[in-house]
Amino acid sequence: MIVLTVTLSDLHMENIMAHLKRLSTTGNKLSGTRPFLFKSVPSLNAYVNKPPATAHMLTTPWARVGFEDFYIGKE
Repeated sequence: MIVLTVTLSDLHMENIMAHLKRLSTTGNKLSGTRPFLFKSVPSLNAYVNKPPATAHMLTTPWARVGFEDFYIGKE
């Protein structure tokens, strides 16, 4: 299972990731964060002129807590 989280700002995404890290840290190890993927898409915040649907969610990297970026289209 993969859990996708899309936010409207980098700050919000970073805060969610920091909270997940706090919840998942046992000693010096992260546990349970691998399935959580994060992406910030500020252009979705506009009330007018929403961006067109594209495949960028599959071709651009998703951030993870404690792991390298994840590409949905490559995995």
